[in-house]
Amino acid sequence: MKILWIYNVCVDTETHITTWMEMYNHLKNLHDIHFIFPCERKKEGFCQNITFVRYYIKIPYLKRIYGIFMTSIKFLQLFYKTKFDIVITDIWSFFFPLLIPQGVKLPKFIMDLRTYVFNVNTNTNKPRDILEQLWTKLALKFNQRKHNGITFISDELRDSLQRKFNLKFNKNCHIWPSGVNTTFFNPRKYRKNENEKFIIFFHGEMTSNRGLVESILAMQILKEKNIPAVLHLVGDGDIVQNLKDYVCKQHFYDYVKFFGRCSYQRIPELIATADVCLMAYPALNYWEVNVPLKLLEYMAMEKVIILTTLRVFERITKKKKCAIFIPNNKPETIADAIIYAYQNRRKLSEWGKEGRKIVAEAFSWDRIAHNFSIFLENL
Repeated sequence: MKILWIYNVCVDTETHITTWMEMYNHLKNLHDIHFIFPCERKKEGFCQNITFVRYYIKIPYLKRIYGIFMTSIKFLQLFYKTKFDIVITDIWSFFFPLLIPQGVKLPKFIMDLRTYVFNVNTNTNKPRDILEQLWTKLALKFNQRKHNGITFISDELRDSLQRKFNLKFNKNCHIWPSGVNTTFFNPRKYRKNENEKFIIFFHGEMTSNRGLVESILAMQILKEKNIPAVLHLVGDGDIVQNLKDYVCKQHFYDYVKFFGRCSYQRIPELIATADVCLMAYPALNYWEVNVPLKLLEYMAMEKVIILTTLRVFERITKKKKCAIFIPNNKPETIADAIIYAYQNRRKLSEWGKEGRKIVAEAFSWDRIAHNFSIFLENL
């Protein structure tokens, strides 16, 4: 089949694009897939079949409008050039069937939802959240009436949206979560921590809704208690400079190390150096409907992860020893969990093996891509 896949995620940011890269690698021999992605720095991606939408406007709301407008133009150009069997839209391109003149044969349209676009930083509604909820409701209604199917990242996302908006969803519904490449993320290929210090690890986008401020404050507590530990932060984001400034001001460089944005190819190697991984996320509904890639990658690398007690995290890890759950993400709570892991550091390698078993059985890209392909073919 010929598939056009549209998603609003910057393709020139490697760690953000993993989902589509892996799905392409597993489906390219079965289907002819073309993508439309935005880019911010350079027109580079994981394959040749990418149409780029360059974001020249940086002002947040204007950037979104500009992106939707330019994506719609690229869509029409591709539509008239290639006869696609299926078009996969995201929540910002759901209305694209309306751009096609009446009388022209339409491909099958499905909408893929990977997360909320609202309440990203708080469970309390702000004006922007209310607007984004209305947009989401409109997209779901349109999908039910005009599209041929819908997919979600998790049962939690589907169920929460159904409760929130009290809508009937498209009868053709499929769940496909984030996954992990267990061959690439294989701990046998990499060296473990040879540092005298106990290494805590986080990688990904550094934003205010990931508990990073609290994690750094926890490291300050560990310093006061003379625990020989260091937090390795890999990635970039809108709060990274504030975090660096705080560490500099408090003079505890030995306890927090910033590695900046690293290529996807280096991530397993960096995870391998850790003793324990950390995801001290706040208790947001936003996280309850997600399946974070990094969690699966940590589990595949047989790392024990310190996790906030979210229902979705409990489901994914099955509450096995590979997870150390904390009731909240207060600095004191995080520090206590790190100390517990440090005191049990000789057991961590054994505990972590449970995680790899789980992802190998339920979250391999092979399985996810196979099931997704069957769903598309059935349309």
